[in-house]
Order: sequence, then C-alpha cells, then structure tokens
Amino acid sequence: MKNMERHPVPRHISGYEFRLIGNMTLKQFGELAAGEILALICWSLPITSFLKYPLVAFFALLGIALAFIPFNELPLDRWIINFFKAVYSPTQFIWKKSEVILAFLERPAFLRPPELLKPLPPTDRKKLKEYLRTIPAAPISPLEGEIEEKLQRISSFFKEAPKVPEIPKIPKAKRPPHKTAKPKFEPELPMPSRPIVPNILVGMILTPKGKILPDAIIEIRDKEGFPIRALKANKLGQFRIATPLKNGVYEIELEKEGYKFDIIKFEAKGEIIEPMEIRAKKGPAHVS
Repeated sequence: MKNMERHPVPRHISGYEFRLIGNMTLKQFGELAAGEILALICWSLPITSFLKYPLVAFFALLGIALAFIPFNELPLDRWIINFFKAVYSPTQFIWKKSEVILAFLERPAFLRPPELLKPLPPTDRKKLKEYLRTIPAAPISPLEGEIEEKLQRISSFFKEAPKVPEIPKIPKAKRPPHKTAKPKFEPELPMPSRPIVPNILVGMILTPKGKILPDAIIEIRDKEGFPIRALKANKLGQFRIATPLKNGVYEIELEKEGYKFDIIKFEAKGEIIEPMEIRAKKGPAHVS
C-alpha cells in the first residue's frame, strides 16, 4: 500500500491576522500601545500623586489585559463589547398582530375575482341585443336534435303536474314574560385574576347571607333567548367564561338545588367587565 501524500488543511483566509512580532498581532499591538499612551498622558498631567499613580497603573494594566489576557478563551475587548450590548439591548419584545396574508394562502392571479364591471347604459344594451339578433343560429347537430326531442317528450308528461299541498307554517313560540334584575359588580371580589380582555364574564355566587355557594349551574342566553354559554361554578363559587362574548344584551340564569335566583340582565359593550357578584334570592331555609 503506497503512502498517501499529506496536504495541509485549508484555512479560512478571512480569519487570518497578520502577526507583527512573534505571536503578537497588529490588533494586540494597537491595544497595548493605546494603554501605554494613556498611561503616559496621565503621568504627564499636573494632578496629585493620589490620582496620578492609580490612573497610570490602571491604563497600563488595561492595555496589557486587552492584548494578552483572555477570559474563557475570549479576549477582554470582546467581553467589554458584549457587556455594553447586553446592557443597551432591548429586554422586552411586544408582539403585534399584523394583517399580512402569507404567500401560500394568497390566491393566484388567474383565480382572483375580476374587477366589478360597470353596467351597460340602456342605449348600448339595446344595440347589443339588435346585434345578437342578426347573428345566424348555429346548426343543430343530429345528436342535439335527438336529445331535444326526448326532453320535449318527457316535459309533456309534467304539463299538468298535481299541486303539492302547502306545508302549514308553525308559529314561533313566544317566550313567557319574566322579570329580570340588574347585575351587581364588585371589583374587590376574591377572584384568581381580573379579566383583561373585553366582554369576558367572571363572577362569584353567594348565599343570601353572603357565604360561598359552590357547584351552581350557569346559563348565559342572548336577547332571543338562545343559550350561548353553559358552565359550572367551582368549589369556591367562582366562574369564568373562556371566550369573550359579542356585543349585545344577555341574560344569566342560575340553578342550584334548594336555591332560587333572579334572572340577571346585562349588556356587553366591548369593555372590561368587572367581577359580578350573584346572591341567591332564597335558600333552603326559605323554600316552602
């Protein structure tokens, strides 16, 4: 087996630095020279020795450290640059919803609806009809004539079709009238968190004496009386809907064995709704 000829591993020429003396690069020489020059300037300043000697020592050692002393395999100048970047870089990023449609969701040009055409004026429409009358009719092929004849035969059987009796309309049931009560909003209720999204309904259910009433069934209906939410209070009498309501008028009806409640009527206006306190009207001691 012949010995394979060895070749040097190629290096990235952009990462190569010219070396001035031994292993000292131009960058290290510049940092060392800058530190020593600042030390000489401080030495020549007409200031007291109490300040002069510390400044001279600081800049001389800083130049040496920048040039020759790395920390965790990184030069000191990189540590200083990264420190100021970390201090002045933003630490809070705010996400804003954008209406930009992704490219793969856009319709291609040939599928996009054409622009709305303006209707023809009456004079142009009349001219178009007159022109269409002058165009000779296309000859009917034997196959089309045979199909048209069969269609005429079939339609002749349905000329006197029996009339279908009309289905009587069922009148819409009307809701019986009932009394409603206004909601009571209490911002100081002991809730896990107040709503931060408009039209989110939260609240707490209590007995007539103000004690916690757990496991009550809550039904939210729209102004037409159709139920749109149904949920159950927790062991602390608290409830919260997961998604916001649409703007409009709503009714809340509660059910708990042994208790009676007023039907509460409120309106969602696209604003933050404070926690709602709901007290039972009658408890087990009042029920006959």
